Amino acid sequence: MRSSFMPVDISAQDVELSTKRGPVYGPLSFTVQPGETVALVAGQSNGLSSLLLTLVGRMKPSGGTVTVGGITIPQHMRKVQKIATFAGFENLDDLDPALTIAEIAYERISLESPIIARRPGWEGEHMTSCLHAAFGTEPPGPDVPIEDLSVLGQAQARLFVALVCRPSVISYNDVDSLRNPNDQAALWESLQRASALGITIVANTANIGAIPEGVRQIFAERPDNRDESRIIDESADQSADELANEETRVDIPRSPMTSSQNDASLGGTFDTSLDNTTRHRAGSTPAYQHTHALAAEEANHGE
Repeated sequence: MRSSFMPVDISAQDVELSTKRGPVYGPLSFTVQPGETVALVAGQSNGLSSLLLTLVGRMKPSGGTVTVGGITIPQHMRKVQKIATFAGFENLDDLDPALTIAEIAYERISLESPIIARRPGWEGEHMTSCLHAAFGTEPPGPDVPIEDLSVLGQAQARLFVALVCRPSVISYNDVDSLRNPNDQAALWESLQRASALGITIVANTANIGAIPEGVRQIFAERPDNRDESRIIDESADQSADELANEETRVDIPRSPMTSSQNDASLGGTFDTSLDNTTRHRAGSTPAYQHTHALAAEEANHGE
């Protein structure tokens, strides 16, 4: 990653992804300004998780182009990976619940930075800025285990870990994984604070009610899969009793397919040469296998 936050723009022109199982997302055309926070809005089965991975150079589109800070996808995905990262993706950036906030931060830095790079001090300007962007004015201490954080706190921790290596772009997946609209609104505020550091932020949701002012919305449903009834509008001021009786998450069901089946059916759509930072923490399952499975699910459930 670069040594400082350097805002870059994103431009997508007729970008789309289709597999043997059908369309996943697009075609879509849009722009994101440097340092802007944008919400990609769509209901279930519109492939936005795959689109977010495309925007940060982890998944190849089957058509159209994306430029990130002037770097073109799919031609130069490795270069995009050096300035862009992701958070909130199941199996891709899971946090070990037994580790502390400091341990996961320094583990990420050691994976993405040169061995000779100086480890930033916990109370230094950079780490403090990242902590306050992710968690607000009262961040958890360095010795707090991930498992002791609230659901919102764990989502914010994923953002914090993405921030520490100074990316220019972060794609944050599935704000709706937080079922409480108040938590969703709080996470959007965290994303806005991150963009105030100079980072371009793109996240996805189906709930427009929790999106705060200042976050531009881009409706990103596939032309063959549009259904406005799947876009929900649940604001962050609902009572706890109301929330207890409602589901606010739009789930993409997990596929029973194995990784090898996914690899065969998707036919080389993905960048299989990702660096060590995009592998599952256990170190045994390459991230590209999980991206294969993700796109297979989104194509399958979009039919």
